[in-house]
Amino acid sequence: MLFVAKPSKEVERLVWRSILPIIGGALAVATVMILIVTVFSNRFLLALIKIESLLKKTANGDLTAELEQEVQQREDELGDMGRYVVRMQRSLRDLIELDQLTGLYNRRYVQRKLELVQNKSIETGVPFSVAIGDIDFFKKVNDTYGHECGDAVLMDVSARMRELMKGRGFAARWGGEEFLLVFESYRLEMAADSLEDLLNVIRSRTIAFQGEKVKVTMTFGVVEGSGDRLDSIIGNADEKLYYGKNNGRNQVVR
Repeated sequence: MLFVAKPSKEVERLVWRSILPIIGGALAVATVMILIVTVFSNRFLLALIKIESLLKKTANGDLTAELEQEVQQREDELGDMGRYVVRMQRSLRDLIELDQLTGLYNRRYVQRKLELVQNKSIETGVPFSVAIGDIDFFKKVNDTYGHECGDAVLMDVSARMRELMKGRGFAARWGGEEFLLVFESYRLEMAADSLEDLLNVIRSRTIAFQGEKVKVTMTFGVVEGSGDRLDSIIGNADEKLYYGKNNGRNQVVR
């Protein structure tokens, strides 16, 4: 048996020479993994912070706050959570802002929107007009065909208003069969002409309900907006409406 011995220092050098590449590779892999985990964790945490921020704003009554698309487009649990929060926010906004039967703005919310329109008009000089409309002989519709038919009439008329007001302004259910329409950047004559178009559409329609064919007309009072108190502006439109109802109905009074 032949035994060859080497000095211990040389053996140590050989060992380190062999294991250093392994250690270096392991450290490189660990560094890359740490970077990947850090980036992933930061993105995860950032998305969570954004969702928490939206929830906090929604809880404090800010229903216009938005969640970044980057979070909504995530294909994981956080993305699902973000999309659920956005849907909840929209549902709350609909409950607060919209009339549940007609889908138009409700009275409380439209007053706030009208105030913003008036403030913008005062600051910029851009005109606006306000109209109040009422379905003629609506009580007779309810008494003759029932309240469900009355609801069908309200929904049909509201749909026509929603179509007309696209690009012109917005409409709201003011109460019962009464509606408020706000024309942004429209002077009185332009708003009145648009209402004439709406009235022609409503006159020409036949609303089918359980075998019955119902036709209705409307009366509108319209005024041009100003810096006066909003209740005064709306009151002026209301006066014109009642003048029209007492003098033949089925017309636009300007």
